[in-house]
Amino acid sequence: VDGKSTVYFVYLSGDNISRPAHCKSCGKEIKGQEIFKHSNKSYCEQCYKLITSESEDYKTLISIVCEYFDCDEPPGIIIAQIKKYKKDYDFSYGGIGYTLWYVKNILGDKFNIKYGIYQVKNEYQNANKYFLEQQILSEKAMNYKEKERIVKLNTKSKSNNYLIDLDKLVKGSDN
Repeated sequence: VDGKSTVYFVYLSGDNISRPAHCKSCGKEIKGQEIFKHSNKSYCEQCYKLITSESEDYKTLISIVCEYFDCDEPPGIIIAQIKKYKKDYDFSYGGIGYTLWYVKNILGDKFNIKYGIYQVKNEYQNANKYFLEQQILSEKAMNYKEKERIVKLNTKSKSNNYLIDLDKLVKGSDN
């Protein structure tokens, strides 16, 4: 009242202070302990697991590319191809990495940095088919149970018409 203003602040505790966050991936409202951060973005637990898994797959793919192309960092053409295959063809990072392994180790093809990872586009489905076949074989091998078989051998000797018995020849037998 003396010409000076007094400002009062009311502090709220708990969840009332902050407004609810939304998952950057699915849009679901998330609160307090349900918030998971990745690259300064908020995610629900389910989306967070997917994002971190995809992030790890990307890092693994980059290390595979660097190993196969003998470089420290993948060239721009390869990064562009990875983005294109992910966006246009819905290829996963793990699938691209497996396809590169398939092309190198199963088909025996060599990579040329000039062309990047062009083989992935053509061989992705074949690599996927090969992977599924290997999984089936692996499951069969895991479930294989050795069976005991008893085999009886017939010990009767059969005479062979093409063999000559020297004893009969020496004794003068007419047979």
